[in-house]
Amino acid sequence: SRPLRGRPAVLAAAALAAVAAPATAAWTEPVRGDSPLNVAPTRSASDAAIASVGGVPYVAWREDDGSNNEVRVARLVTTGWERVGAVAVPESPVNNDSLGDARSVSIAEVGGVPYVAWAEFDGTNTEVRVARPTADGSGWERVGQAVNAASPINVSPSRNAVRPAIANVNGAPWVT
Repeated sequence: SRPLRGRPAVLAAAALAAVAAPATAAWTEPVRGDSPLNVAPTRSASDAAIASVGGVPYVAWREDDGSNNEVRVARLVTTGWERVGAVAVPESPVNNDSLGDARSVSIAEVGGVPYVAWAEFDGTNTEVRVARPTADGSGWERVGQAVNAASPINVSPSRNAVRPAIANVNGAPWVT
């Protein structure tokens, strides 16, 4: 595991598929009616991960866009699920390359901001990447050790890295 340096000044997200009431109560849906997480409810979604950011549930997942899998994030608001980091273009994915195939999504809260880790195929090999919402919430910014935002955080960008997990350790994001 290696820490990612830097502190964000952003609001963002993680969400629940169900909300638990007291231990003796049953599970209930947080939103009634037709409020799917998927951008395209007719396409497959998987690898869902959840985190609490400022007491708000945020969900990160991968979703088939018809040609590849993209990472998406939404948070629960009173009216349903709201996309995170996709203000200008609601269908915009978190991925580094919207044509790259993503999988193994993980999400954690660090300093009140959601950080998302995932594995993404770049045409040569699979790389681990991390992103957080931009300060204005309009998109996603890559986080990692390299100055070049397109660089992965794996030790060797020429070797495969898979199944990342991200966690908040003493106020810093750590990725394994």
